[in-house]
Amino acid sequence: MRNMAKIVTVKSVEAIPDKDRIQRLTFCENGYTVIGDKGIEQGQRLVFVEVDSLLPLRPEFEFLRARCYHEKSNRFLIKPLRMGGSISMGIVFKTDILPERKKPYIAGEDVTAILDILKYEPAEDASKKKGKQPGLVKFLMTYPSTRWLGKLLLPLFRSKRDRHENVPFPSGLIAKSDETTIQNCPEMLERHRDTPCYATIKLEGQSVTFLYNYRNKKLQDFFVCSRTVAYPDRSQKEGIEFWATADACGAAGAIQRYYEQTGKLLAIQGERCGPGVQKNVYGFTETRFFLYTARDIIANRYLSFQELADFSAAANIPLVPVIEEWVNIPLGSIILAVEDADLISARYFFREKTGEAELQYRLKDGEKPAFEKNGVYFHEGIVIRGMNQEFSFKIKSPEYAYWFS
Repeated sequence: MRNMAKIVTVKSVEAIPDKDRIQRLTFCENGYTVIGDKGIEQGQRLVFVEVDSLLPLRPEFEFLRARCYHEKSNRFLIKPLRMGGSISMGIVFKTDILPERKKPYIAGEDVTAILDILKYEPAEDASKKKGKQPGLVKFLMTYPSTRWLGKLLLPLFRSKRDRHENVPFPSGLIAKSDETTIQNCPEMLERHRDTPCYATIKLEGQSVTFLYNYRNKKLQDFFVCSRTVAYPDRSQKEGIEFWATADACGAAGAIQRYYEQTGKLLAIQGERCGPGVQKNVYGFTETRFFLYTARDIIANRYLSFQELADFSAAANIPLVPVIEEWVNIPLGSIILAVEDADLISARYFFREKTGEAELQYRLKDGEKPAFEKNGVYFHEGIVIRGMNQEFSFKIKSPEYAYWFS
């Protein structure tokens, strides 16, 4: 489970003009800026909860109900908040919300599970829930003495479709798409400061993975995946759009041809954008697929940037837009400190809606950013990766996150 809440130490406290009850806070353990109450002091320990967290219904969180109650989950969903000219990418609480224990809580400690906090997933990305058990099976499973019979009978009640309904994502072959945000791992900047890297736009869409089963040195069935679920055949209603995307970009044939020519069997992953996906912020008239990573499942390694570009060209499957000035240069030439992330976001997270294939990344001199205004749209962020996939992380735009939420 992703760490959504941790103990942090207040690094700095900054007054907000004309605001008597709130102030800006930064922390030693991450790179976020958060709006907090007056009275919080430098060096104080707090519980930081990241945006997209789902908090349980507890009395100490009830003040969030008017703004944050999420009916489908019956929890409180933390969203970006704009106040006093700042965007808060989380919320803080005093440590007295934590249960008492003999072992003291320490700075940097993950308290996500302790507070029963979940990660919010949009409906189209969420893992499928298990279907209800038939009445007889449910009755038998209730009692230890008959549970063995319930387990024995359960498969008999499932149709072929039901048996495939909860096929898990093949994480052993390629990782789920969930890039770490740089604010959560600022130490990565120092570790990889001199590593050559490249940057791409993080498109607003839906993660899709295409791959083959591979047994006895032969390609078996081709199948598709959403971010959390695999669809091994076309019979499942929930997988129809993912299969249609694979067909449209010719993924199965491209992977097979590349294997026959190079001996490399790829699981490929990319962003599905277009009508019906995440508001279709780019205004595409049809579904588009943009490649962002590929893993050779035989050699058990990710392709380098050059290998990925070569496959993209050979397969005629476009890469996610690459920021060309940031290719094969040290990480430190792009960002030296996590505090620079917001400055980068103000320059590189947009496209001018002058044509479906024309993606631009930089504001013109004197131009002010806007959302759904004058044909200008912001991207969700950028992703920075080592040229040989030594590391990867994303930089998200707070402005975009606030607008999109």
